[in-house]
Amino acid sequence: AISISFINTFLLFANLCDNKELQLLVSKKLYPHLFRLFSHISNKFIFRVINAIFTLLMYGTKTTTSASPHPHFVVIQEFEGTDQLYKLFKKIEADKLLKVKVGICLCLFFRAQEVPKKLSVKIFPILKALSQDLEKSNQVFAMNVLNALAKNQVNKEEIEKG
Repeated sequence: AISISFINTFLLFANLCDNKELQLLVSKKLYPHLFRLFSHISNKFIFRVINAIFTLLMYGTKTTTSASPHPHFVVIQEFEGTDQLYKLFKKIEADKLLKVKVGICLCLFFRAQEVPKKLSVKIFPILKALSQDLEKSNQVFAMNVLNALAKNQVNKEEIEKG
């Protein structure tokens, strides 16, 4: 079994990597292995795994324009990663911060592509609320994610709804 110490170490390592090193990590096809860890019973553990995935996704967003699909989307869809994330999103109730982070990861995957309705109606309101957060960095981040999603007309219309 993988311990939280291992995930913490991986997360620390990933956060210290430069773009070239992160590209090497992504090329090692880590996503399926990280996603398998969603079955862990500890939300704290899963939160660390989500942070590792988030770090890799954020790296990917920097390698292409916001008007193009996320560069890791195809790799993640090969093992139905967005479905796994959505199942995790629906399963999480008590841990609001984890739910928000999972929702943000889902939105990063769908950058500039139409987000399925079952996801958009749940996740867009969370991002819109986060864009009004008292913490300025949360506002800026949420607005950047929403702006990238709004490159798709269907997403834009859903975001602009009340």
